[in-house]
Amino acid sequence: DAITLTDSFVNSDAASFSSTEAGNGGFVHLHAPTIDLRSSLVSTTTLGAGNAGNTLLEAQQLTLSASESGLFNRAGTNISTLTQGPGQAGSITIRGLDGPGSRAQDVAISGASALLSRTSSTGNAGTISIDTVRLAVADGSLINTETNSGTGAGGNILVNTNSVTLQTGGIITASSTGAG
Repeated sequence: DAITLTDSFVNSDAASFSSTEAGNGGFVHLHAPTIDLRSSLVSTTTLGAGNAGNTLLEAQQLTLSASESGLFNRAGTNISTLTQGPGQAGSITIRGLDGPGSRAQDVAISGASALLSRTSSTGNAGTISIDTVRLAVADGSLINTETNSGTGAGGNILVNTNSVTLQTGGIITASSTGAG
């Protein structure tokens, strides 16, 4: 049992530009023993008062990488949540198959892939939470929460693991270029 996405796009937006309309983005949930995402985009975004949806990946083996063909995206896989309004960005959670408290065995992020939670407005960025036995971030890949020119608070990065490997430009960072 596996989920494999190559050069694919999964999107859930609360896309109203109105500061008073408050529809929320949907929940993205991928659950399989093996999840392999290559040059794909999984995105939840809010542009207005509604909140972006959350993303939950439950697996034993999770791989985010670049595909060889690169038809949709020549870089790696991006899993992102973003707010550009007063609504809150969603959370990104990676864990094992047995739900809260369980851990994946291996999470490998490579090929300039990214886990991103960002705000560029008054809404807050979401939390990135990873529960795994082993985490590897390589080849210019990034785990990042960021306040970018907004007043919303940046999100948290929570990593619960026995082993973290950062190599060939792998980065885990929280940053702010705004007031938040």
